[in-house]
Amino acid sequence: MAENKDLFHSFADGARKLAETVTESLSGGGVVRTVYEDGLSRTKHYAEIARINAEIRRERDELQRVFLEIGHLCYEQTQDSPTGFFIPLFEQVKEISSLLAEKEAEINALREEIRESLHEPAEPDPET
Repeated sequence: MAENKDLFHSFADGARKLAETVTESLSGGGVVRTVYEDGLSRTKHYAEIARINAEIRRERDELQRVFLEIGHLCYEQTQDSPTGFFIPLFEQVKEISSLLAEKEAEINALREEIRESLHEPAEPDPET
């Protein structure tokens, strides 16, 4: 029985010392604090990466806008006399522009039909 008491006291002392060590590491800047600080540092780095990526996207969008404007100006200035590799590209622009004009005319015709149908009086129901 005395052996069991000694074993119990030994276990209790070990648990107490472990609890003291954990408490000390939590309050005194031990492992938990280090893990917290590392996580915080990584979070700050990821936030900075996200901010820089957003800036890169904005700059790429602006670059695309400038290239698009250059293309429009180039087309406007040379559409009547394209040379070299511009010839097939200018033909594509003309074809696509023509298709777009056809589609817009189709939409306008449908809208006009709707307008006309809204202004006409409804035909009387023959069953009434």
